[in-house]
Amino acid sequence: MADAERNTQSGDEFAMTLAKSPPLRDLAYLKWQRTQRCLICGRKGDDQMSVVAAHIGTAGRGLKSSDSETMPLCDDDHRRAHTWGEIGFLRNNIPNTILREMIRAWCRMNYEIWKGEG
Repeated sequence: MADAERNTQSGDEFAMTLAKSPPLRDLAYLKWQRTQRCLICGRKGDDQMSVVAAHIGTAGRGLKSSDSETMPLCDDDHRRAHTWGEIGFLRNNIPNTILREMIRAWCRMNYEIWKGEG
Protein backbone atom coordinates (compact mmCIF):
# COMPACT_ATOMS: atom_id res chain seq x y z
CA MET A 1 0.00 0.00 0.00
CA ALA A 2 1.41 3.42 -0.94
CA ASP A 3 2.41 5.76 1.87
CA ALA A 4 -0.22 8.29 0.76
CA GLU A 5 -2.92 5.67 1.28
CA ARG A 6 -1.82 4.92 4.84
CA ASN A 7 -3.35 8.04 6.31
CA THR A 8 -4.84 7.40 9.70
CA GLN A 9 -8.39 8.44 10.41
CA SER A 10 -9.47 10.47 13.38
CA GLY A 11 -11.42 8.57 16.04
CA ASP A 12 -14.70 10.07 14.80
CA GLU A 13 -13.97 9.18 11.17
CA PHE A 14 -13.03 5.65 12.20
CA ALA A 15 -16.24 5.27 14.24
CA MET A 16 -18.34 6.48 11.32
CA THR A 17 -16.64 3.95 9.03
CA LEU A 18 -17.61 1.16 11.41
CA ALA A 19 -21.14 2.51 11.88
CA LYS A 20 -21.99 2.32 8.16
CA SER A 21 -22.92 -1.35 8.24
CA PRO A 22 -26.45 -2.23 9.40
CA PRO A 23 -26.65 -3.18 13.08
CA LEU A 24 -26.65 -6.87 13.90
CA ARG A 25 -29.60 -8.11 15.98
CA ASP A 26 -29.20 -11.38 17.89
CA LEU A 27 -31.61 -12.04 20.76
CA ALA A 28 -29.94 -15.34 21.65
CA TYR A 29 -26.62 -13.54 22.15
CA LEU A 30 -28.26 -10.88 24.33
CA LYS A 31 -29.84 -13.63 26.43
CA TRP A 32 -26.43 -15.28 26.85
CA GLN A 33 -24.86 -11.93 27.83
CA ARG A 34 -27.38 -11.67 30.69
CA THR A 35 -26.00 -14.94 32.14
CA GLN A 36 -22.45 -13.53 32.36
CA ARG A 37 -20.74 -11.67 35.20
CA CYS A 38 -20.73 -7.88 35.21
CA LEU A 39 -17.69 -6.64 33.28
CA ILE A 40 -16.96 -4.01 35.95
CA CYS A 41 -17.68 -5.54 39.37
CA GLY A 42 -17.84 -9.26 38.54
CA ARG A 43 -21.25 -9.83 40.15
CA LYS A 44 -23.64 -12.36 38.66
CA GLY A 45 -27.35 -11.72 38.42
CA ASP A 46 -29.66 -13.00 41.18
CA ASP A 47 -33.11 -12.27 42.64
CA GLN A 48 -32.08 -8.78 43.83
CA MET A 49 -30.05 -7.65 40.84
CA SER A 50 -29.83 -8.57 37.17
CA VAL A 51 -27.12 -8.37 34.55
CA VAL A 52 -28.08 -6.66 31.29
CA ALA A 53 -26.51 -6.63 27.84
CA ALA A 54 -25.50 -2.97 27.67
CA HIS A 55 -25.03 -1.59 24.14
CA ILE A 56 -21.99 0.56 23.49
CA GLY A 57 -23.25 4.00 22.47
CA THR A 58 -22.79 5.57 19.07
CA ALA A 59 -21.76 8.99 20.37
CA GLY A 60 -25.14 10.65 19.98
CA ARG A 61 -25.56 9.73 16.33
CA GLY A 62 -29.10 8.48 16.93
CA LEU A 63 -28.20 4.89 16.10
CA LYS A 64 -28.46 1.84 18.30
CA SER A 65 -25.29 -0.18 18.13
CA SER A 66 -25.21 -3.80 17.03
CA ASP A 67 -25.99 -6.54 19.51
CA SER A 68 -22.41 -7.72 18.93
CA GLU A 69 -21.32 -4.45 20.59
CA THR A 70 -22.69 -5.20 24.04
CA MET A 71 -21.13 -5.93 27.39
CA PRO A 72 -22.64 -7.49 30.49
CA LEU A 73 -23.25 -4.92 33.22
CA CYS A 74 -25.11 -5.33 36.49
CA ASP A 75 -28.07 -3.00 37.05
CA ASP A 76 -26.00 -0.69 39.30
CA ASP A 77 -23.10 -0.32 36.85
CA HIS A 78 -25.47 0.07 33.89
CA ARG A 79 -27.25 2.89 35.72
CA ARG A 80 -23.91 4.53 36.59
CA ALA A 81 -22.79 4.30 32.95
CA HIS A 82 -25.89 6.26 31.89
CA THR A 83 -25.64 8.74 34.76
CA TRP A 84 -21.91 9.50 34.45
CA GLY A 85 -21.70 9.11 30.70
CA GLU A 86 -20.57 5.89 29.12
CA ILE A 87 -17.02 6.89 28.19
CA GLY A 88 -16.20 8.54 31.52
CA PHE A 89 -17.67 5.61 33.41
CA LEU A 90 -15.71 3.03 31.44
CA ARG A 91 -12.52 5.10 31.52
CA ASN A 92 -12.65 5.16 35.32
CA ASN A 93 -13.98 1.66 35.99
CA ILE A 94 -13.00 -0.90 33.36
CA PRO A 95 -10.40 -3.39 34.66
CA ASN A 96 -6.91 -2.84 33.23
CA THR A 97 -6.67 -6.43 31.94
CA ILE A 98 -9.79 -5.91 29.81
CA LEU A 99 -8.66 -2.48 28.66
CA ARG A 100 -5.31 -3.89 27.56
CA GLU A 101 -6.98 -6.68 25.55
CA MET A 102 -9.40 -4.21 23.95
CA ILE A 103 -6.54 -1.99 22.83
CA ARG A 104 -4.62 -4.98 21.49
CA ALA A 105 -7.69 -6.11 19.50
CA TRP A 106 -8.12 -2.60 18.10
CA CYS A 107 -4.45 -2.53 17.07
CA ARG A 108 -4.74 -5.91 15.31
CA MET A 109 -7.92 -4.79 13.53
CA ASN A 110 -6.29 -1.54 12.43
CA TYR A 111 -3.29 -3.47 11.09
CA GLU A 112 -5.59 -5.76 9.05
CA ILE A 113 -7.38 -2.72 7.63
CA TRP A 114 -4.03 -1.19 6.71
CA LYS A 115 -3.00 -4.40 4.96
CA GLY A 116 -6.26 -4.36 3.03
CA GLU A 117 -7.66 -7.48 4.65
CA GLY A 118 -10.21 -5.84 6.98
